[in-house]
Amino acid sequence: MSMLTAAAVVGVALAPTFLHSRPAEATPSPTTSRFIALNPTRLLDTRNTHDALRAGGTIEVALDASLIAGVTAVVVNLTAASPTDVGFLTAYPSDSVRPQSSNLNMGRVGQTVANLATVPVDGRGRFTIFSSGATEVVVDLFGVYTAASSATAGRLIPISPTRAYDSRSLKNALVANERRTISLAPIVPRNASAVILNLTATTTPAAGFFTVWSGGGARPNTSNLNIATAGDTVANQVIVPVYGSDVEVYSQSGGDVIVDVDGYFTDDTAPSSTEGLFVPVTPTRLLDTRSAGLLNPLEDRLKPRKNWTIELSVLRNGPLPARAAAVVLNTTLVDSEGPGFASVWAAGTATPAASSVNASYRGQTIANHVITPVSYRGVSLYASVPMHLLADVSGWFTGSPVPTKFAPVTNVLPVMKGHLSAPSIGLETSIGDGLEDADLDRGPLHWSLSSMPGELGTMNLLGHRTSHGGPFLRIGELRPGDVLTVDNAGSTFAYRVTGTQVAIPDDVLAMVDNGTANLNLIACHPIGSTALRLVVHAELVS
Repeated sequence: MSMLTAAAVVGVALAPTFLHSRPAEATPSPTTSRFIALNPTRLLDTRNTHDALRAGGTIEVALDASLIAGVTAVVVNLTAASPTDVGFLTAYPSDSVRPQSSNLNMGRVGQTVANLATVPVDGRGRFTIFSSGATEVVVDLFGVYTAASSATAGRLIPISPTRAYDSRSLKNALVANERRTISLAPIVPRNASAVILNLTATTTPAAGFFTVWSGGGARPNTSNLNIATAGDTVANQVIVPVYGSDVEVYSQSGGDVIVDVDGYFTDDTAPSSTEGLFVPVTPTRLLDTRSAGLLNPLEDRLKPRKNWTIELSVLRNGPLPARAAAVVLNTTLVDSEGPGFASVWAAGTATPAASSVNASYRGQTIANHVITPVSYRGVSLYASVPMHLLADVSGWFTGSPVPTKFAPVTNVLPVMKGHLSAPSIGLETSIGDGLEDADLDRGPLHWSLSSMPGELGTMNLLGHRTSHGGPFLRIGELRPGDVLTVDNAGSTFAYRVTGTQVAIPDDVLAMVDNGTANLNLIACHPIGSTALRLVVHAELVS
């Protein structure tokens, strides 16, 4: 009997993976703009105005009248302070419908989290913030994009992420309330007007915040990065004006700090040019590996595995024109399998020794703003541990894509050679891997596109009930509370049965990743027929 009738429609491409289709709503604006860095200014703090957002609520933020003329977008640091719900924030022009994208994720109740955001504004310099959960909101302004057909100052010079400073390698972590000067030379020239940094804090001894500003000046009354729990590793992109090649970093509670340079903006000594100008677009989701179809180049909700790379084609067939030098993405990692990171860079170029967004614990969802160069193949996203990846675009920069040097990366599925035990029905069997009927005929198998033992998401184990020895003949006798154990590569995982259902074939092979670690035993149903599937559900207990 045939079990794997859905295999043909899964269609996962493991090497390489691309997203080709153009999301219809991502229409570039024709307005090009130059960047003007500003001294950090607080635009909103609902803790002082008593305007905390309720779940599903919105609040409008307006620029000062002196800044409105010609402004097409703003660069702001969004902070969700002491949220009472988990959820997300989305910022968008006040004259637009709220997009299906996000800028910041609130992963734990009570934990303050911040993220940089590039937000297009309406003709009156306004943008709206939506919150899916109740929270206080703080908004700090770091710069604006103003309309310009060409410019000397304010043009982006993108750089593949380059490490400028790492206190860990110097064994010189910051202490509480320390202010440290960090040189960005020779990566950033002295005639840059502003610099784009990815700031990462780690080994922090307590909750607190970090602030970055131009070297030599007074510390502003704003923050760039928030640590909610001691020991967390948190990254946030920062855009700050520079005078010379130094920046200052302040840490409220101490810890190690890592500074990566992602690019810089020219000053008025640069030649006039049309390259490096910003074009805002309506915030639009380009990638969501939790979904099936258009938004997932892996298809069918397959979670990127450890050390996997996805290529996201944002040129030609994406929302960007063929001539673009860099893109602005809000990159979110979801349901990380543990501490790890994601990196974003131009596809076909050298993998940077820098991360873009970091997870501190299993199951975390967290985002970071990314400005990255692009190649004609687009951008690459790398996952250091199994995690879902999301990418939302809010704009791009004029210029030429960088040349490619390397072929697409081949992703290899993990191989399971394990053992399944269900003592209550006397089941003891080896488990292999596979995607085809021939694989299943050799014995019960782990559906190769589903989660591995112990991972978040669903692990699908399939077996015959009557033919080929009928190893899964009695799985219909399993009852809630029965324990299943799965051994793999020297590790043993226990799952507890939660229920049984009968489903049509195409419903059970799709990987259902609901944020928990669970298991399905799947066999044909009724006994002797291939019409339906019997599915036994179980959840990881240890």
